[in-house]
Amino acid sequence: MWLLLQLQALSLQSEYCFGDPTAHNTTPHSGNQIPSTKLLRKLICILQLPTSWNSHSHNHSHSHSNFLENHEKAYHVIIKAETWALREKNLKSEPLVDDSDLSLAVFLCLFFSMRKESTMADDGVANGGVDEQYGEESTTKIAVLQRERDELLNENAARKEEIKELTAELDGLRKDHAVNNQKIEEMQREMVQSREGAKAAEVIAAGAANLEKDLARLQHDIISEMSAAEEARADAAELRKALGEKESRVESLERKIGVLETKEIEERNKRIRFEEEMRDKIDEKEKEIKAFKQKFEELEKIAGEKKSELEKFEELEKIAAQKNSELEESVKQKLKLEQLLVESEKKVTVLESSIVQLREEAKEAEKVILSLKEKAGKTIKNIDRGVNGIDGEGKVLKLQWPVVAAAGSTGAVVAAAAVFYVCYGRRR
Repeated sequence: MWLLLQLQALSLQSEYCFGDPTAHNTTPHSGNQIPSTKLLRKLICILQLPTSWNSHSHNHSHSHSNFLENHEKAYHVIIKAETWALREKNLKSEPLVDDSDLSLAVFLCLFFSMRKESTMADDGVANGGVDEQYGEESTTKIAVLQRERDELLNENAARKEEIKELTAELDGLRKDHAVNNQKIEEMQREMVQSREGAKAAEVIAAGAANLEKDLARLQHDIISEMSAAEEARADAAELRKALGEKESRVESLERKIGVLETKEIEERNKRIRFEEEMRDKIDEKEKEIKAFKQKFEELEKIAGEKKSELEKFEELEKIAAQKNSELEESVKQKLKLEQLLVESEKKVTVLESSIVQLREEAKEAEKVILSLKEKAGKTIKNIDRGVNGIDGEGKVLKLQWPVVAAAGSTGAVVAAAAVFYVCYGRRR
């Protein structure tokens, strides 16, 4: 069993010295090859085995000392591999071996070195001598190894802090990269929008050219319409002169119509007031009738309960007869009031019929005004023709006399019709 362990340790040492063909993460550094993670795990598992097998046989002391030396070399390999991994990976990956494995490796190095010294001391005692100088050297080696262990632990802690700082910086850089990507996307969107705006501007420019052409056409049309409007204004001025004389008559007719309207409004107000008063009186009489009926019913109840009191009942009958007479008088008054209401309604209907007649007269006046306007237009055309004709003054005189005669004969009718038309339009 001891020989098998020794052979396994030697094979691991050979893998470290000459390289493992199956390991892919071996990298040469300063003339040595760094073992893989699997190799380091194997070394740790072997070094954790018990080392008290030398007590079974004293003849194997030499092979046991060689095995301890191989253990010590293996632990030095683990420590060097850890330091190299921390320096070569730029502090970005996790170490190949945990802190617990490193501390165990250092502890076992010290243990096996002391174990080797104890075995050598046992061999010296067996041979009959003890080497004191070797014990002092072992203590110095233990102290050196402890210092190296402390330094390695401190370096590992510092490296971890640096790793945390670097990871924080990496997170910040990633966030900045995301922000920059968002800004780039926004700039691209703005570029697309600007291109679309340029296309829209081209379309607008083409539309503006078409609009300029339309404006030129409209200006030409407006000029022609302005000339026609000036001619129409001249005709309107002549008509205004003719209508100026008739405005006074129209005003007088408007005044008369206003007086009639005020009278009609007053009569309506009177009728409304009279109706309201009559309604109030009727309501009061109805209330009195209801009160008398209630009293009469109460008296009948009392008479039914007290048949013995006939005299009182007769008196109550007399009172009821009086009340009935009063009720008859109130009914007669009510009938009179209804007759008055009917008469007021008749008056209202008469006024409405007169208003309808006035409206019909206004319509007839409108028709007369339209006919006069047509005649005036025809006469103006005839005048223009007479002025531009060959005969000149003679034809002008012949055409003007009938116009004056027509205007004189129909002037009063036109004025009255215009007044009624204006007043009727204002009332609407």
